[in-house]
Amino acid sequence: MRTLMLSIGLLLFFSQSTLASNTPDLPEIIEAPVEKLLVPFGFDSNDRVQIIAKGHFPNTCYRVGRTDYEYDDINKTLLVKVFAYDYTKLDVICAQVMTPFVQEINVGILD
Repeated sequence: MRTLMLSIGLLLFFSQSTLASNTPDLPEIIEAPVEKLLVPFGFDSNDRVQIIAKGHFPNTCYRVGRTDYEYDDINKTLLVKVFAYDYTKLDVICAQVMTPFVQEINVGILD
């Protein structure tokens, strides 16, 4: 009985230390390469505005992240930014193919 308990204790210690050493670093957050913004026509002052951002990543080591926008009420302009997670500097294997992305940006009601 004593041998079994010791073996289980070593197994738990080994698995916890292995998991701790294999924790990857966090990806870098970059601005995504947006190629086109699509804005549907026909918005009224009581409609919710939604913008679609499209683009391509150079390989599969990128993932779409958060979006941000700034609205200038005086000039009626909207500055849109889409961010991405870049995993290329981490120890991962990436397929070298162009990877398309589409991201919806819900702005809300604008005049």
